[in-house]
Amino acid sequence: MQDVIARVEKTFDRWLSGDSNGKRSGKPRFKGQGRYRSITFPDPVKPEHIDGQLIQLPKVGKLKLILHRPLPDGFKVKTATITKKVDGYYVTLSLQDSSVPVITPDVPELDNTIGVDMGLKSFLVDDSGNEIKIPQHYRKAQKNLKRLQRSLSRKKKGSNRRQKAVKRVAKAHLKVSNKRKDFHYKIAKKLLSQGKHVAHEKLNIKGIAKSRMAKSTHDAGWGQFLQILVNLG
Repeated sequence: MQDVIARVEKTFDRWLSGDSNGKRSGKPRFKGQGRYRSITFPDPVKPEHIDGQLIQLPKVGKLKLILHRPLPDGFKVKTATITKKVDGYYVTLSLQDSSVPVITPDVPELDNTIGVDMGLKSFLVDDSGNEIKIPQHYRKAQKNLKRLQRSLSRKKKGSNRRQKAVKRVAKAHLKVSNKRKDFHYKIAKKLLSQGKHVAHEKLNIKGIAKSRMAKSTHDAGWGQFLQILVNLG
C-alpha cells in the first residue's frame, strides 16, 4: 500500500509540477484490472526469507520461486517487485552492498572514448568502422503476428476463445520484445567490455517515431538500448 501511494503521488507531481527538467507528463488515468501489472514491497526482504524455491513476502506469505542465481554474500535485499506478464509472474529483487567503493570515472577524451552512430540501415557503426546490423525481430515476426491478429478479430468479445486469442497475440509480442532486449544487452556489453566511454548522437527518437520510419524505429529500439547502456555503464 505504501508503494501504491508513492506511485500516485509521483504521477500527480509529474502532471502538476513536472520532473527535475520541468517536463510535465499527461493527466493520470485510472488503472483498471488489466493495466495494473506490478506491485512493490518496500520493506527489506531478509535473506532467510528466501529458502530454496520459496520466498516469504510481507502480508502475502510464502510463494514458489525459481531462483535464477544465488544471492551474493554481504548484499541486502531492499525491495521485491512482482510483475505479471503474459507468460507468468516475475519477482525482481533490488540489492544493496555498502562495501562496494564509489568509482570516479576518468574524464572522457578522444583516446578513451568510443563514438557510435546509430541508424536504420545498420543498428550502429563505431568510430573504427565496425558495423552491427539490425536483426529486425518485429519485421521477421510480422507475418505470424498478422495471422494471430486476424484470428483475434474474428472472436466474439467477452468469449473464452477471445481471451485465449489475446494471450496468443501477447505471447508473440513478448517473444519479439525479449529477443530485442537480449540483442541490446549483448551489444551494450560488447561496447562496455572495451573499458572506454561510449559517446552517441542526441537522437530525437519521439520525432522520428512519428514519421514514415516509425515501424523501423520501434523495431530498432534505440531508446531501450541507450537506457541499458547507461544502466550497465
